[in-house]
Amino acid sequence: MPTSWFIEITNVLAMAERKGRITATQSDAFIADLSNLGIERDEEAADRAFTHLLALCRTHRLTSYDAIYLDLAVRRRLPLATLDDGLGRTAKKLGVGILG
Repeated sequence: MPTSWFIEITNVLAMAERKGRITATQSDAFIADLSNLGIERDEEAADRAFTHLLALCRTHRLTSYDAIYLDLAVRRRLPLATLDDGLGRTAKKLGVGILG
């Protein structure tokens, strides 16, 4: 996963706790479950931000957040998990499979 994914998950959990949707205990349990999945960090994205990622944003009218996931899927030859129709269409154009 891009390093930013971990920050995004942190934000989702913090907002869900703040709104009373989940408790801190539930957040902690979720984090423990995530740690058991063996999720790998992709450290290449930062070096690609002003080149490959910006080009993907420009060419396909993506946000940088979408571009980082798409770029990772292309480089690692992995399917992309998305429910976003626009991102899914772009991924398919680039030969990336879609989960979701």
